[in-house]
Amino acid sequence: MAKLELIFNNHDSSKKTFDTIKVNLAKVLEPFSGQIEHIGSTAIPDAITKPVLDILIIAKSLEDQKKIVPLLTQSGYIQGELDKNQTKLFFSKPKKKDINNEFLNYIHLHLAYENTT
Repeated sequence: MAKLELIFNNHDSSKKTFDTIKVNLAKVLEPFSGQIEHIGSTAIPDAITKPVLDILIIAKSLEDQKKIVPLLTQSGYIQGELDKNQTKLFFSKPKKKDINNEFLNYIHLHLAYENTT
């Protein structure tokens, strides 16, 4: 069984890392993405978290969602399974250091389109 790692969340570090990723994603995905949001436990100050940064991208339409998929894979995100309703796609990005040179195990990216979140 895999060992679960919990950490005390440095919210400032998580926010700075998210802000950097958001700027990069906005450049890559423009004009297809509607919103890019920091979600999950690392978005909550002083939370005990897994070292995973969760990001939600809300595309403006199903058509835009489909156009975003290859842009994400070309940017190093690995596509996972559809959610059970087959409306939200999941991507992850392997281990990388954050802006404070601390390891952030994964980036989990959830891609939905408006009115499906």
